[in-house]
Amino acid sequence: EVIEAPGCPSEPYQDVNRSAWYHTSVDFMIQNGYMYGMTLNYFGLNESLTRGQLAAILYRIAGSPDVTDLPNPFEDVGANDYYYKAIRWAYANNVVAGISETKYAPKQPITREQIASLLYRYKGKPDVTGDYLNSFPDKGKITPYAVPAINWAVSVGLMSGNELSDGTIELQPRYNASRAQCCSLLYRFVTRLGDDE
Repeated sequence: EVIEAPGCPSEPYQDVNRSAWYHTSVDFMIQNGYMYGMTLNYFGLNESLTRGQLAAILYRIAGSPDVTDLPNPFEDVGANDYYYKAIRWAYANNVVAGISETKYAPKQPITREQIASLLYRYKGKPDVTGDYLNSFPDKGKITPYAVPAINWAVSVGLMSGNELSDGTIELQPRYNASRAQCCSLLYRFVTRLGDDE
């Protein structure tokens, strides 16, 4: 449900350009309470999204379910951290995995292929018929575990690649994702795919 608010939801943030490509998606994420600014007047569009932040966003999209009886195997995720409940929920539902059995690395920037993988798991690893990666010259740079997830993300229109100055379109799977890019991707994720799986 969209929270009604007067004016533009991103108006308090001085780094948000209302005519930019990301504006609609940023407004949507703020208005629905899925994302917040880095400070009261700075959204942090060009900052890298972290692993902890994405877990928190997906937890909010899922409706912030109860985590009372869910485990926390990660020693770097503490009870006072804003992403504590989110990571417990995401781990228990096989949405996230740690970088080891006891480390989650919540403050580490998240890559484009990691985002695709989390969204793919969130949706229950849907079956995809066909290879949607052949047109991307850098498809060989995708870490093997993420190939099915990115193939799915491209097939449903969540990812389309970034165009370079020479017109080449790359997936850039191991690049860190900015908060603006994540707003756009997650806006498409929620509005196109919904939360029905």
